[in-house]
Amino acid sequence: MKTYRIESKRRFGELYNFALQYHEWKREIDAFSPMASPNMDGMPHNPTPSSSVERQAIRCADLQSKINLVESCAKASAADEKLQKAVLMGVTTENCTFNYLKTRGILLYERDAYYIARRKFYWLLDQKLQ
Repeated sequence: MKTYRIESKRRFGELYNFALQYHEWKREIDAFSPMASPNMDGMPHNPTPSSSVERQAIRCADLQSKINLVESCAKASAADEKLQKAVLMGVTTENCTFNYLKTRGILLYERDAYYIARRKFYWLLDQKLQ
């Protein structure tokens, strides 16, 4: 059996905090409001080459790519869909422990299976962010 290890405690901390931002990213994308189109009357308005709509679209695309990265690592960390969801919830929610997931009925696996999948998640995330 392969062991999934992150050698540095600091690197693990970076990965841990990266994954915890998942819900913030989702909320920020949900908070984006549609903006009005720019005034096309031929008169100069804004000296910057990009509009606020473009900046908002770029930010939204960046956040969506981070969300997709976290979700893809969670899916690749376990074969079973229920374990994938438990891993995603466990790594993106602060203080979401094995016991919490088990008592809520979200996790139907034993401790070893969950923690192997969780370690694999962080290992995959480390590989993809390097």
